[in-house]
Amino acid sequence: RAVRDASFHIGRGQVVGLVGESGCGKSTVALALMGYLPGTTDIGGSRLFAGEEIAEMDPEQLRRLRGNSIAMVYQDPATSLNPTMRVGPQVEEVLQHHLQMTRPQAQEKTAELFASVNLADPERIGNRYPHELSGGQQQRVVIAMALACEPDLLIMDEPTTGLDVTTEATILDLVVDLKTRLNAGILYVSHNLGVIARVADRVVVMYAGQTIEEAEVRDLFRAAKHPYTAGLLSCVPAPVSMEHKAMQLSSIPGSVFPASLPTEEACLFASRCPMAQEQCKVDPPGVFTIDGGRSTRCFSGTIFTQAFGERMNYA
Repeated sequence: RAVRDASFHIGRGQVVGLVGESGCGKSTVALALMGYLPGTTDIGGSRLFAGEEIAEMDPEQLRRLRGNSIAMVYQDPATSLNPTMRVGPQVEEVLQHHLQMTRPQAQEKTAELFASVNLADPERIGNRYPHELSGGQQQRVVIAMALACEPDLLIMDEPTTGLDVTTEATILDLVVDLKTRLNAGILYVSHNLGVIARVADRVVVMYAGQTIEEAEVRDLFRAAKHPYTAGLLSCVPAPVSMEHKAMQLSSIPGSVFPASLPTEEACLFASRCPMAQEQCKVDPPGVFTIDGGRSTRCFSGTIFTQAFGERMNYA
């Protein structure tokens, strides 16, 4: 089971960060929201968009939904763009299909979209092929394409992976600006907690296909309530101290509970958790709501600073 028990809500004008190690089910959740999972996939639960069940939509309804109301930006922009087409016509195609614009109207709107994502020379860059653009330019073209119909929900699956630090900062600034400008809900999928701290309003932590903690970004970075979250925070690099000493990075022992194994009647993180009690190994913890509307899938729900070192307080 790639996703076992995940639940969260995204509101308008809100960036929800979805974090966890590789193999925790983050991208699968994003694809499920788009209805992009293969037909052989066994899907349970509910995926509601504006009160409508995505699982019950027919192919034509899904085509109208994608790009028009929900849009997605993928990790590698080069694989999202057609290498045989200039990038301008690729964006114009979206506008003509969803908004029934004429070609001149679509060309004008495409230049406006390129300008809105801070692409230089927006009137001419559409005449280039994807391979003639840098990675950052390609990603901004893909974001412009996703924004073409002003979607209500924007899903971004690690959009800055593989970009240099300067370009990454530009993309992250753009994400923050989009939240305010479009009043759209944004799901930002990442394993980089530094990125999440910069762009997210609320954070959902996933482990082994389960959502195990959810909190406002400031509250989560100030004091984790699940030992896995505390472990992730302890892995974040810290600045050199005033004494010019670099702190050694911590790590979480072991590996993620495999998706190929059936769910155990226990906490799936118990074998890696230094705080595990006997109860954790025989009973699956439910989701507990704690102070300030936070939630955690842990019997204790306390702060685990000492177990993973004082560095988790850095944020």
